[in-house]
Amino acid sequence: MNGRCLKINDFGPLFLIYPRDAFPDELTGANGDSKFVWQIKALIVK
Repeated sequence: MNGRCLKINDFGPLFLIYPRDAFPDELTGANGDSKFVWQIKALIVK
C-alpha cells in the first residue's frame, strides 16, 4: 500500500482486487461478494 508491504491487519501480505465496476452484474450482491479473495499468502504463476 503506497509502496509499502501490506500487514495482516490490512488484508496482506497480498490483496487481489476484481474490477467490480466493469462487471456489475457478476460482482454485485452476496454472490459477487463470495467471489472476492480478501487475503492471499502466496501466488504461483506458471
